[in-house]
Amino acid sequence: MIYFTYGKKSFTKFLGYFGEKTECPQCGKSYCRSLVRHNTWAHFDEIPLFPIRCQYIIMCPICANSKVAEKAEAKKIVSEQLHMNEDLTVYGKDIIAKHQKGIFTADTSKELWVRDNKTGEEILVAEGISSMHIKKQKKYRGLKEIKVTKE
Repeated sequence: MIYFTYGKKSFTKFLGYFGEKTECPQCGKSYCRSLVRHNTWAHFDEIPLFPIRCQYIIMCPICANSKVAEKAEAKKIVSEQLHMNEDLTVYGKDIIAKHQKGIFTADTSKELWVRDNKTGEEILVAEGISSMHIKKQKKYRGLKEIKVTKE
């Protein structure tokens, strides 16, 4: 028997930082905003066939507070203002002392951090999260990887 699968798949790409440093209304930190592109494709047996939707997301690089940008605005940002010189590192910490014991317990012993490499400031974004949450943040922020260190 032959099975065929079809559906949609999302691809996310971090494009860079833009504009002047502005204060985020959610976290209160002042950094250049980042631009992320989310493409959704129809696929057949894991082969992308055609694009369904393309969204540009403007987000705070610290707390990921975001809004969807119009396509014209995003294209203007990409062509004129995009830069990659913001020194921010997103990483996770695995808190060994908080590991749960038992078969049916969820491992929520991870924390998500952002480090400003210029000033050395470390900002806690989320605590008590799982590996799945870190993977979702990696995809949402359009990053290639988020390293998790043991503490």
